[in-house]
Formats: sequence, C-alpha cells, structure tokens
Amino acid sequence: KHNPEVCWETKQVKLSCCPHKCHDLALKTRAERVAEEQEAQDMEYLYPKLHSTRELVPKEYHQYLKVFSKEESERMLLCKPW
Repeated sequence: KHNPEVCWETKQVKLSCCPHKCHDLALKTRAERVAEEQEAQDMEYLYPKLHSTRELVPKEYHQYLKVFSKEESERMLLCKPW
C-alpha cells in the first residue's frame, strides 16, 4: 500500500515512495514495448506451432473445435434479436 507524505501547512500530498508491486503497473517506454513485441515474434519463429488444435483441445470438447479455430475467431457474429 502507498504511504503518502502529507504536508498540512502547504496542503500538498506526495507519493515519494512506491511499493515494488506497483512497478509492474508502471507505463512502459516505447522501446520496452517494441522489445517485448520483438521477443514475442522471435519466440513464435523459434518455437513453431507444435500441436494441432485437435491435439490441444480435450476430447470432450472436440464438438466445439470450430470455436478454437483462427478463422472462426476473426469473424463477427451475425446480428440476431436475442
């Protein structure tokens, strides 16, 4: 949790110390975001898809395989009155 410094005379509140768990939530620089994206692309290249969707999805869900397909995930649902 944060422990702000409060100066009642000047009516100011300062967050001079941020807990370590907050550092993961800090905004990343553009260079950091680009580096992460590059790392993800490298991993995709170095470790190609090793298994088919059918192998990854448990047998009891094979009737729903189209839900897991890339093509189905990229199309929009039809408009219907629910």
